[in-house]
Amino acid sequence: MKIGLIGGGRVGVSIFNLLKTKHRITGVYDINTRKQNRAARLLGVNKLALSDLCERSQAIFIATPDDEISNVYKKIKPMLNKTTFLYHFSGILTGNVFTRPRSVYCASAHPFATFPAIIVNKPKTPYCLFCEGDRNALNVLYQILPNRFFKIIKIKTKVKVFHHLSGVFASNLLIGLYSMARECAAIAWPKKIRDELIINIMTQTLTNIRKMGPHKALSGPLKRGDYTVIKKHLQALGRKGDLDKAYRALSKVLLHTMPKNKKSKRIAKILKN
Repeated sequence: MKIGLIGGGRVGVSIFNLLKTKHRITGVYDINTRKQNRAARLLGVNKLALSDLCERSQAIFIATPDDEISNVYKKIKPMLNKTTFLYHFSGILTGNVFTRPRSVYCASAHPFATFPAIIVNKPKTPYCLFCEGDRNALNVLYQILPNRFFKIIKIKTKVKVFHHLSGVFASNLLIGLYSMARECAAIAWPKKIRDELIINIMTQTLTNIRKMGPHKALSGPLKRGDYTVIKKHLQALGRKGDLDKAYRALSKVLLHTMPKNKKSKRIAKILKN
């Protein structure tokens, strides 16, 4: 199938790099010349104007920031003069962002993965893509994405935002937790050992969650019901607003998963204050 890419950023180029041996990539377009040149070089394809890309492609993937997807579609809509399959990679927008003509079939395909840079190596495990949209567009997507690199999971349009939130909590906000741990460590530890120690304990915890599940993986004062330790933590965080709020919020979440007893009720009370 002839496929075209609009947007030369990390996600689009990383995914298209895995498609180039199975399909003919007609070309790439990006309003940013530097990104377009880089994408064309990495993929070994032509740089095309929008009109040429639309004319030559049977399927078009829009890999732009979410706020630009609608604007891109407005530009290309008059250029879609034949049956076309149209996709975007947004985690929160659905295929309904496109007000489609009769001959255009649309879907969204959000990779549940992190792309801090363009990835040119083949993944060790397939990327999971949460997909929704037109049935015809989804059927064609199965043909486009090789199953050795991609696993497609269909989702309901109305709950898509919660799929995205799961990823944000598991990835983006994990870095927030790391940053907060680092802020505390900066007060107590030499700089040269901070990162290694924090990353080691985070890695151990994730390994324990995988092996034992979250409840058995939990350790520390909250699980022990150690009221005095938690009180001292809160006293130390009293002048650090964001850290204090995060500590209380996450502790409350953990308390909800634990058995209710006198210790947990006492801790819940101090977390509210």
